[in-house]
Amino acid sequence: MARRVLWKHKAIIVNELDVSRVLPILVRRGVFNDLEEREILLSSDARFRADLFVDRLSTKGPDAFHQFCKALELTQPNLLTRFLLQSASPDQLGKRQQLYAVCLTAKQITVLLG
Repeated sequence: MARRVLWKHKAIIVNELDVSRVLPILVRRGVFNDLEEREILLSSDARFRADLFVDRLSTKGPDAFHQFCKALELTQPNLLTRFLLQSASPDQLGKRQQLYAVCLTAKQITVLLG
């Protein structure tokens, strides 16, 4: 499920994610190691960095995705909200629930999505 969400939103991530803000958090949490961080941040092109980041993150499993959501909650909560609202169909979230979803924690979002 996490991989599917990442691929579904890859274009948004590549265009909007500030990898330099979220990646250090994921290194501290053990999702990425120092070498991976250096490789991802090596490029001066932000879109390339984000594309490589998504490719690597998608191979790391659901716990890594959960940690990514938690990092987004701290750094770019608007992006996290977009994932939730665009991933859940209208059948899954009514209008009232959509408003509530904006306030969900990262753990609740990963449960809802996956």
